[in-house]
Amino acid sequence: MTPNLTASDELIGRLERDADELRAAGDLDAAAAVCGRIVSIAPDRLKADRLLASFTGRPSVLTAQPGGLKPATRGLRTDYRRSRMLARAFSNVDESIKSAFYERLLLEWAIAQPRLKVPAFEPALSEAHGLLYADGDFFRTHRDTGPNNTRRVTFVYTLFRSPRRFGGGDLLLYDTFFWPGVSEPPAWVPAYADTFTRLAPEDNRLVFFPSEFYHEVTPVTGVGDDASWGRVAINGWLDTTPELGALAHLSRTPY
Repeated sequence: MTPNLTASDELIGRLERDADELRAAGDLDAAAAVCGRIVSIAPDRLKADRLLASFTGRPSVLTAQPGGLKPATRGLRTDYRRSRMLARAFSNVDESIKSAFYERLLLEWAIAQPRLKVPAFEPALSEAHGLLYADGDFFRTHRDTGPNNTRRVTFVYTLFRSPRRFGGGDLLLYDTFFWPGVSEPPAWVPAYADTFTRLAPEDNRLVFFPSEFYHEVTPVTGVGDDASWGRVAINGWLDTTPELGALAHLSRTPY
């Protein structure tokens, strides 16, 4: 039996659907405005509170419980991709370039960390890869964690030639399900939701997100014969210890 909804419940439900549609379209400013309206009406709405903090930097005021659906993003799909990868992107460049990149990266992470509600940890920087997406390239829905995991936070730094010629290449961050203390979800439950946040590629944009969240890169189009006009990304991880990176431990994190 379905309980009767009040006018306020119906309004909040409609606003939450509006916010999901706006962030799926990549209009984060408008989505933040709607989330702000939700928390002004119902300050206990955790999802709107977390999204507003992520989009604007506003302090998140609610305490979450471990487990459940966490906003970032149908059933699981196979993890696969098509792109050109330069593994260990900084292994063949001057050490000063690598040092400058990581120094700025950690400064930006200190700003981003409170927005993501990731518990403080001492990040280690072990790997970064260069990725070039030309016509038809993509990366299907996946997460960056696995057995014996140490990856705590993923970073994606996008850059490309101007004016931009390609279409697509959007980063989709899916709202992800967690089961406290369980490294893999029950087989009959989807690991991520239909709702997600879309981030269109922008030159010189840096994005952080927890590595256990599901995400994908949509197919790139319009590059033509010269692949250097495609979507370029430097992708890597802020690593933690095997104990703190274990999936059973991460699933207990109360985002």
